[in-house]
Amino acid sequence: MDAILEGKARELARAIGESAEIAEMRRLKDAAYEDETNARLLVEYQRLQLRLQRGMLTGDPPDNEDMQRFQRIASLLMMSPHAQAFLLSQMRVQQTIGAIIQIVSDAADFPLSNWLEH
Repeated sequence: MDAILEGKARELARAIGESAEIAEMRRLKDAAYEDETNARLLVEYQRLQLRLQRGMLTGDPPDNEDMQRFQRIASLLMMSPHAQAFLLSQMRVQQTIGAIIQIVSDAADFPLSNWLEH
């Protein structure tokens, strides 16, 4: 990787890590994980989320049992104010990172659609 680009990437990563949005997500994560039940549910939720997302990227249909379990766990987590706040904050961070990736891919004249097609 070009040294200048690597430096800029590290600078961006540092700015993201120091942002108020990330600090808020970390604070909410700590609060959500204080409850042992929430912690177990969040770990399983994220495991299932990754499995389902991986399947979407590879074109594999989602496993019905995984999808139902994911939805049940999501419903349970939404009943916990701390877990709900953390998950919503995490989604906002994911949207921000997605927007950053879009900006970078546009600058490289390599649209995200190319990544998803290959």
